[in-house]
Amino acid sequence: MKSINQLEMDKKELESIIRILTAEIKSAPKGRLRTNYNRKTPQYYQCDEGIGTSGMTGRYLGRKEAGLIKALAQKDYDKQLLKEAERQLGLLRCALPADGLEKLEQVYYDLTEARKKLINPRIKLRKDTIQEWFDAPYDGKGFREGDPEIYTEAGERVRSKSEKMIADKLRLLEIPYKYECPMELKGYGTIYPDFTLLNKHTLQPAILEHFGIMDDPEYSANAVAKVRTYERNGIFLGQNLFLTFETAQTPFDARSLEMILADFI
Repeated sequence: MKSINQLEMDKKELESIIRILTAEIKSAPKGRLRTNYNRKTPQYYQCDEGIGTSGMTGRYLGRKEAGLIKALAQKDYDKQLLKEAERQLGLLRCALPADGLEKLEQVYYDLTEARKKLINPRIKLRKDTIQEWFDAPYDGKGFREGDPEIYTEAGERVRSKSEKMIADKLRLLEIPYKYECPMELKGYGTIYPDFTLLNKHTLQPAILEHFGIMDDPEYSANAVAKVRTYERNGIFLGQNLFLTFETAQTPFDARSLEMILADFI
């Protein structure tokens, strides 16, 4: 559930989107764009705003009017996006749950492929944000000579068979992750979480730690201290921190990840 601060940020973002769209629509050319297909080749017409005969026929737009074609396609998209943004803002103002970015994105995804090529989506698509997050370089913890060589199905080196199971399961569930990506924690310094995840729906990061020797008292004590350090840095179990465990008698079962990370799928 989003915090009050996050909801206020959502409202401000929607209000900003609405202001921009309103101004863009006001300055756009008159009419709307109608698309017709001739042997799979799109043909474009500038139509009146109405839905009568004049609104359905329109003036044919040739290649020399590519700028007008794009402007009209953008206007049509902007009007649909504005309508959805106003709906989302109305829900938030009434303290009702809103669909947020996913519904705004859907306006773009519902367009035909021909129209997608003509417009600027206005909002950054999640797939682009996810890819940028995934592609951002980082220096992992590294391995020492003599460390066991264990590789995931994707060819990524990890430290244990359990971590391989986790990585393979995350990949199967299509949950974006980074292995041992460094982060700074107050009171601890640089830390290398086993897995840093990205929620595809909220675009918020989370940490997944696997504690694999919980029957060792010293290891268990260090694990508890690590969790406490996370908490002091605003990273809380069940919100943006997820844990898995195992002992010599109770091996790790990767099937549990699907339930633990249900909100990420």
